[in-house]
Amino acid sequence: MIVGPQYHTVFEIGLNSIDWSFARVGVALFVVGIGVIWLSRRYHWQRFSRRLLGYFLVLFSLIWLMGTLGFPYSQYRRLASTYRSGGYSMVEGEVDDFKPMPYEGHTDECFSVSFKRFCYSDFDSTAGFHNSSSHGGPIKQGIYARVFYIGNTIVRLDVADGDGDNAEVSASRANAAEADWQQRMRSDPAFNQMNLGFAIAAVFFTAWWNLQPQRFMKFWGRRQDSGTVGLLFRLFFALNFAGSIYYLISTILQVKSPNLSYPMALETGALMITVTAIMVLLVERINKRRDQSS
Repeated sequence: MIVGPQYHTVFEIGLNSIDWSFARVGVALFVVGIGVIWLSRRYHWQRFSRRLLGYFLVLFSLIWLMGTLGFPYSQYRRLASTYRSGGYSMVEGEVDDFKPMPYEGHTDECFSVSFKRFCYSDFDSTAGFHNSSSHGGPIKQGIYARVFYIGNTIVRLDVADGDGDNAEVSASRANAAEADWQQRMRSDPAFNQMNLGFAIAAVFFTAWWNLQPQRFMKFWGRRQDSGTVGLLFRLFFALNFAGSIYYLISTILQVKSPNLSYPMALETGALMITVTAIMVLLVERINKRRDQSS
């Protein structure tokens, strides 16, 4: 008598299968936006700055929350109801044609069981199974699995006893994938060019803040350049300048790509400086016209 493999469940759809980490970003942005609006009214910050920052953050956070919570939760309710009522399909067998997802994403992780193909990504906003091997997921070539699915979404995943990795091995695999990704990023000329260009732009702008502190304090109100508030702003500007210098030096020292073009990095930084400077001048022009009209 042939006895099939014994399985244990590694995933089953539920509220904990929704990735709440993306939603936490939206909640944080909402709280910051409300705080900026309250402070702007409490300390009479300029109206344009309040709208530009506070209201924008609140609106953006609400859109973010609808995308990261609204769709996954509605999908969860639909899939969970169908799963509990038995309206699912199931395949069982050896995992074949396994294509792992790179740590940084870009392509989905895919595998086949009994000619049924499944694809998913850690970066998908879904209530179904989406934990890739490079992020500690359980799927790998050759293991035996039992997959319960609705449409193309995995609602339950069982792995044969002895085939899956334990939590320590999974965490070690994820850490190794992350370290490999970081190493590849440090060796990527395009990434290093963008990073170095940003560091150059950051030094320029924080130096500008310190050379003309009153100019930038006015974005937060007309009386921010005096007393304790003005001193705190100057201290904040000075710390940002010191931090940008440190970031620029550490970025240069960490560059390991022999193909990095420093002139291209300077051009990237110059482009960032130009665009941001135009935005600063535009805001100043709008504020000036509003003051003249009032």
